[in-house]
Amino acid sequence: MEFQAGSRGLRYLANGQLPVARECAVERGILLTRTAPHLVHPLPMVLPLGPMVAQEQGAIAAVGLRLGDALRVGAHTPRGAQPAPRRLSPTEALELAPGLHRQGLRPGD
Repeated sequence: MEFQAGSRGLRYLANGQLPVARECAVERGILLTRTAPHLVHPLPMVLPLGPMVAQEQGAIAAVGLRLGDALRVGAHTPRGAQPAPRRLSPTEALELAPGLHRQGLRPGD
């Protein structure tokens, strides 16, 4: 399974710094919707899960991405301004990141 996400501040979530992660989500929402929507755009991120990544690690990453999206909701940032994380098929992941090796990429569940 691969994920595409626009979530930022994941490092703060991973370190248990929830107030900082929430502050990042609020500031990001303001930039995306009010201050500079013509200049600021979410950048997609592809997190490939291949044979070197354990199933448990993939599950932890999925939870972190969902928590990041919950912060987006809590910050009142509309889905149109910042898309939710989603699972990608290996084909979609390779289209977005052609340098990946197809062998061992796990499809979304």
